[in-house]
Amino acid sequence: MRSQQSGQLSDAEAIYRQIIEAVPSNSDAWHYLGILHHQRKNPSLAIAHVKRAIELNPKVARYHSALGLIFLLCDSLENAERSCRQALDLDPSFVEAWENLSQVLFAAGDTEQAQNCAQEVAKITGDPIARFNALVMLPAIYNSSEEERMWRKRLLRSLDELVSIDFLLDPIQGSRARATLFYLSYQGLNDRLVHETCAFLCSGSGQDYVKPRKGRRDSKSKLKVGFISPHFYLHTIGKVYGGIISQLQGERIEVTVLSLSNR
Repeated sequence: MRSQQSGQLSDAEAIYRQIIEAVPSNSDAWHYLGILHHQRKNPSLAIAHVKRAIELNPKVARYHSALGLIFLLCDSLENAERSCRQALDLDPSFVEAWENLSQVLFAAGDTEQAQNCAQEVAKITGDPIARFNALVMLPAIYNSSEEERMWRKRLLRSLDELVSIDFLLDPIQGSRARATLFYLSYQGLNDRLVHETCAFLCSGSGQDYVKPRKGRRDSKSKLKVGFISPHFYLHTIGKVYGGIISQLQGERIEVTVLSLSNR
């Protein structure tokens, strides 16, 4: 297990295979071998090995949850949801399964149920970042303008509630935020207040937060524009924004790009 966590996958695989050869019914070894193949981006072997662990010991929630995550990354959403729910049937307080199920439902377009699962994580753990992630989860597509307004009002109300109770994430917690307000841009509205509020909530003590200046900019100073994304590589977002960023550079604009990926 330590070899696997440290990235020494070949050493870890050799150990798991030795265990399986000695004790073929060791379900943990089959499970970890499946996770190892998942790390190697070999989903067919990952699924086969985790399924073998489940055959040997079907009462272990983390096996089903792990299988759900692998199915999710293979875009097999029905299988992913089924596995996550099987994990929760075995252990309703299993946080990892709630997190995985939230991701599955969000990928399937059921944002409301995905948000409910994320809220379960917050209830079980008491983790403030889990609560924040649940609140800022938004659909990518709306069925009507009325539904869009409903989600936006819900978001603004939730953010106001957090501000009213002096809810602040320290810098370490803020850096763990997985949810973003990316889909707000699809609404085509002025999102400045929403983003300022989120920045305030993630600023730690609140005392170090500097609210963006409003008003007229000095005509001689450069306009500073920043882009942050984990997708600045061979990804649709990276290709689109690569073209936009290349057109922005000039005497009047200063562009800063922060990549959150190691690719």
